[in-house]
Amino acid sequence: MEKNQKERKDHSMIIALMIMLFIAAGFILIIRMRINLGNLALPFYLVATGMFLFASALEMEGGMGEVIAAMSGIPTILGLILLYQFRTGNWESWAYVWPLIFPAGAGLGQICYGNLKANREAIERGKILAQVGFGMSLLGLVLYGLIFS
Repeated sequence: MEKNQKERKDHSMIIALMIMLFIAAGFILIIRMRINLGNLALPFYLVATGMFLFASALEMEGGMGEVIAAMSGIPTILGLILLYQFRTGNWESWAYVWPLIFPAGAGLGQICYGNLKANREAIERGKILAQVGFGMSLLGLVLYGLIFS
C-alpha cells in the first residue's frame, strides 16, 4: 500500500500552476476589458486570495501545507458567501451561514489538500470540521430562518 502511494505521481505542482494561471488570467481579463466589478470586487478578491493560498499550500510538504490549505478555505468560502449576499441582498443569512466560513471552510480546504496529496488523515480531519460547520449552519437555518421569520 505504501509502495503504491510513493510510486503515485504527485500532480500538485501542475494543479498549483493551473490555479495560479487561472487567477492571473482573471486579473488580466479584468484589467484589459476594463471590467468594473462594483460590489463583486470584494468577493472576487477573497476567492482569488483563497485560491492563491491553496496553490501555495500544494507546494509545501508536511504539516504546514495542510495548515495553509485549511486556512485557504476561509477566504474562499467567505468570498462565495459575500457573492451570494451581494447578488440576493439576503444579509439576514449571516445569522446561520457564519459556520460555513469556519469550521466548514477550513475543513473543505483540508479535504481538498488531502485528496490531492493522498493524505487520508487530512481528509478525515477535514471531514470532521466540515460536518461540524454544516451541522451548525443547518441548526442556525432551522432556528433563525424557519422559526423566527
